[in-house]
Amino acid sequence: QGCLLRLRKHLLEDADCNRVICDNILTSTPMEVYSNQTDWAPFKNLCGHMQELFQAVYDIGVGLVDREAVEEDRQELERLWQVFLASEGISPPDLDELPAYANSTRSVLRRHADKALAMMQEVVGGSGSPAQPLAAEKLLSLAAELARRLQLLIENVSVTLLLNYHLANLEHNGRVDQKNYVHQIYGDVDSVSVVFHEIPGKRWDSLTHL
Repeated sequence: QGCLLRLRKHLLEDADCNRVICDNILTSTPMEVYSNQTDWAPFKNLCGHMQELFQAVYDIGVGLVDREAVEEDRQELERLWQVFLASEGISPPDLDELPAYANSTRSVLRRHADKALAMMQEVVGGSGSPAQPLAAEKLLSLAAELARRLQLLIENVSVTLLLNYHLANLEHNGRVDQKNYVHQIYGDVDSVSVVFHEIPGKRWDSLTHL
């Protein structure tokens, strides 16, 4: 179990809801600098709930390494499922003013929440009770998938915010100076619409070395 506890810690290192905008590998800028409350509030809600869900499912899995599942384990899994279903960040609607260059923060939240829900659905089942017998291997595998999904959520929110924020600023500065800075730097981007969904983790490590 010592190895499993170290793995849990390692997975959480890449699932820090407070390290979304990483200026470099050691520091990060608060998300609030790059977004308003309509974006960062639902993100923090979903990210926090996904992090808690991962940790709880992982801990149940570790507890089942040396024993069979009992009714209390099933009840706890169902409770976790219901709490996650009730979280506000699962399906926030898009706002009227959508970003011009990338998908919205809220669309990223919905995407990854749907993936997490599908993962849990396979184990919990449609009625709220486990669809199949609980076992350590199955729950630890589910927890690892949830951690990976949480890491993707953080990465995708990060790049979406950065692109929309900096290009919007570039547009604004161009209007102030009566110049088209976006066109000067990037050319015709009227038809550009970047969608970030499955960008893998460790992006900032790679950028540091490059």
